[in-house]
Amino acid sequence: MESAVTGGNDSQAVICPMRTLYLPASLNAAVADTLAKTFRACRGDDLVIDAANVENVSAQCVEVLRAALDNWASDGRSLTLLNDSTGQIHAA
Repeated sequence: MESAVTGGNDSQAVICPMRTLYLPASLNAAVADTLAKTFRACRGDDLVIDAANVENVSAQCVEVLRAALDNWASDGRSLTLLNDSTGQIHAA
């Protein structure tokens, strides 16, 4: 199953019964809350994050991604990042 994180105007958590999360081109501050909600909804599942579309990453989204990595590691679950072609997420 698949899902995508979208702009920051959606105040509802994203239901995440999937295994692959597709990140948007801009991981700006407006997206950070939605991204955090999406990770909370996915917690407990192994997750693949596809960053093929990512062009820029805000500090807020870096913190959300770091927290997700820590949470998945402490839960003993797999969180895999694919297609980080710009290296912005791995460098964070």
